Amino acid sequence: MAKGWLIGEYTGDPYKDLKFTGGTIALANGSGTVTVDGAIQFAVANSTAADEAIQLDTSKWSGGTAIFKGTSGSTNKIAYFIVHKG
Repeated sequence: MAKGWLIGEYTGDPYKDLKFTGGTIALANGSGTVTVDGAIQFAVANSTAADEAIQLDTSKWSGGTAIFKGTSGSTNKIAYFIVHKG
C-alpha cells in the first residue's frame, strides 16, 4: 500500500494536510475493505474484470474506512485510489 503527501508544502493551502493511498486488493465474496489514517475525502476503484462495476459504501468514510463492493461472490482484484485527511 503506497502512501504519500498530495499537497503538504504550502502554508495556507486548504489541501495541505491531505494524503493519498493507492494500491490493489482482491475482493472476498464481492467486497473489499481498506482502512486509512483520517477521514476519506474521495475514493475511486476499478476492477480488473471488464464486466464488473465497483460501488463505494460511504457510510464509514468519516472513520477512514473504504468499502468497495463488486459482483456478489467476486474474488477479482481491484485498483483503488483514496484521498484522505492525514
